[in-house]
Amino acid sequence: MSNPKYDFQVMWGDMDANAHLANTGYLDYASQCRMLYLGEGGFGHKEALKLGVGSVALHDNISYRKELHMLEKFSVDFQCGGINSKKSRYIFVNRFYGEDGELRAEVRSMIVWMDLKLRKSTIPPQFIIDRLEALPRTEDYQEL
Repeated sequence: MSNPKYDFQVMWGDMDANAHLANTGYLDYASQCRMLYLGEGGFGHKEALKLGVGSVALHDNISYRKELHMLEKFSVDFQCGGINSKKSRYIFVNRFYGEDGELRAEVRSMIVWMDLKLRKSTIPPQFIIDRLEALPRTEDYQEL
């Protein structure tokens, strides 16, 4: 499977005082990619509420290469960098590319699945595990 890739454009609200995409913008677009990918697999917001599970970012790490500016078009891909044996914890990797195909940034997120009623980590339903295991793996993929 090729990397799922989503196209975006830097919006006014994404900007910071330095006139480029703010660090929070990178996190928002990385989250949006996760939601788009899961939604395409039948796990949208309504389904999450119905099943009572959701994903929570424990931490994110952003590595910047080159700025993205106002109205610039870019794409973000989505890969898996690691999964624990219980299938409750994942490393998701999003790489941001400019229209020229040049890597602009990378976001690595440690994600845990949470039971929304108990507010504790949980194992997601099997169809979500299957969807996530179908993700392409990064070159430095590791078992967690």
